[in-house]
Amino acid sequence: MKKKIDLKKIVLIIIGLLLVIVGLVLMLNSLRGITGRVIAQNYDEKTSAVLGVLLFSSGLFLISLSHQKKGQAAMEFIMTYGWAILATLVAVAMLAYFGIFGGGSLFGSATQVQMSPPFTVPVAAIGDGGDSVTLEITNNGGNTKTIQTVAISACGSLTNVNVPVNSGGTYVAVVACNQVVTKFVSNTITITYTNPGSTLPQSSTGTLSGTPAPNYYPIQSNWNPPDQSTIAYQVIQLVFDINDDNALCTFSVDQDLGYPETDTCNNDLGIVTCNIIPPSPPAQTTISISCSGAVGANTRFDNTELHYNII
Repeated sequence: MKKKIDLKKIVLIIIGLLLVIVGLVLMLNSLRGITGRVIAQNYDEKTSAVLGVLLFSSGLFLISLSHQKKGQAAMEFIMTYGWAILATLVAVAMLAYFGIFGGGSLFGSATQVQMSPPFTVPVAAIGDGGDSVTLEITNNGGNTKTIQTVAISACGSLTNVNVPVNSGGTYVAVVACNQVVTKFVSNTITITYTNPGSTLPQSSTGTLSGTPAPNYYPIQSNWNPPDQSTIAYQVIQLVFDINDDNALCTFSVDQDLGYPETDTCNNDLGIVTCNIIPPSPPAQTTISISCSGAVGANTRFDNTELHYNII
């Protein structure tokens, strides 16, 4: 009599083995500081270790289910497949969340960098309008690497860097582009470096893909007191609106616009308050206000001058 094929067992074993293999790969990736090899660029050591253990454990669980004895009840059969489907969905969701399918995390940046060992670039940003690229370069080698140059094709390069980066340390490189780049598509990144006790240059290469974020201009409006007001001598509480809840606004008194404004205003969810001490009366005073977007955004400054008559 021909032996009946146990399809459930085969499916469970295949899925379980795949999860075990991916888990082992990620756990190996968590040892990059020892091996100097990076398998999954988008993961740091901690994420690799946690995700690797979860996937490895899920795989073993599915393999163990495949060895259950026959003759189980229909409900138990459904529950077995339910666990298999649930484990698979969780694994796929976690892989997508952490960006293993390419294109980054579901909630990550549109800028993606892939590098060969010993360096990784966990954080990268394309500057306002595509005129520069910022790379947070991490040394995952087992010893100090002295970075000499950082170059990006169709953009520009940094030369004579000569910065030692300890194992596990980072170096932030800002590469100015020779021309405005509207889109990076697998542009080549080349990092040259030397090892301790050697002057022989080595290189780590990779690719950069992404598009610049659109220029963002924080806009001030509805100043109170309004421009050209006559105000009795006292601390002026200037209040205005800004279209960025996280914008940083500063001011100066009787300085040319563009002068470093060092007095900080308070931004409360888009309502900005500046407490200003005016000159002694009678006086005409000029208040310069400068607002910039949230830290890390591609932004420009919005500057305003207000003129008051102090009596």
